[in-house]
Amino acid sequence: MKRIWVMSNPSRDTGLKHANTVLNTLGAFDCQIRFVQKPADFPSAGEPADLLIVIGGDGTVMRAARRAAPLGIPILGINCGHLGYLAELEPDEIPLISRFFEGDYRIENRMMIRVRTDSGKSFLALNDAVISHGVISRMAELELLCDGDYVSKYYADGLIVATPTGSTAYSLSAGGPVVDPRLDCLVVTPICPHSFVARPILFSADAELCVVNPSLKNHSSVPPETGVLYLTVDGIDSLPLERSDKVTLIKSDITTSFIRMNRHNFYQVLSRKML
Repeated sequence: MKRIWVMSNPSRDTGLKHANTVLNTLGAFDCQIRFVQKPADFPSAGEPADLLIVIGGDGTVMRAARRAAPLGIPILGINCGHLGYLAELEPDEIPLISRFFEGDYRIENRMMIRVRTDSGKSFLALNDAVISHGVISRMAELELLCDGDYVSKYYADGLIVATPTGSTAYSLSAGGPVVDPRLDCLVVTPICPHSFVARPILFSADAELCVVNPSLKNHSSVPPETGVLYLTVDGIDSLPLERSDKVTLIKSDITTSFIRMNRHNFYQVLSRKML
């Protein structure tokens, strides 16, 4: 018997209208159904599910993915947001859930990034990690290393390190390339660089990237408020970086698994939702 978890964002799914449609659809099949209110409830929801149905926008799917991926639970997204790039179905396609029970679907694995700071903080990212001055409009001085070797110094509003999934998010807005999600790589995109030659760079997924603020690394006399940087992961987690803190980014062993039922490929979805 299949175990199905259902999670809906009530701010997107008004009155849980679409959640109820999903529950009614699942009622026709031999499965155990559990309604999960938020991603933090996943570990206490019993045995890991065979499927997590997420109803909401891309932000809802990302929050769910960061909890579901370590548990090995595949996700089926139903779009109730603005873009819904990560979702597979629109609300009028909810009956297609039947394909899961018929075995008429495929699993698409998406690369994730493990993000660590010298202060001991660790995060899992599906989209990206951003190092910047946060809400303060001030140019940052950032140094990028790959496998311990110097790559470049950037004078910019910040740096984005994205997965192929995240290449169509903030990185794209900052001038980064669109990367096919079947590729495994790290995309580094400077935000508003003060340079004619600073351009996005693609790194091997096996690379270890480090971002440091060299202006603070060896100068304890710099006032703290001058150089405070923030690390933001997937637009969800944000924390100030300690003086001379280094951010290390590597490919995670954990992947996010998405259930695909439609026949659309990546480029068809890109054209329909982004162009």
